[in-house]
Amino acid sequence: DDPRATAQEIAAKVAGLSPRATEITKAMTHAGLGEDSAAMIEALGSAAIAASADREEGVAAFRDKRKPEFPGT
Repeated sequence: DDPRATAQEIAAKVAGLSPRATEITKAMTHAGLGEDSAAMIEALGSAAIAASADREEGVAAFRDKRKPEFPGT
């Protein structure tokens, strides 16, 4: 009945969640509503790469000044 009280309850629950998960959920919601689609696609792609062994290999190869051998995972 009280939108402000409801928003405060939701905010209190979200405050205890993972900041990264909250950020991704917010971006997914915006993308689902047709807003920020390009930004969402870029964010998901970047997150997938950042969590991969390919990223680790790429960074290590750059640091070691060698050609990377990407595992594809």
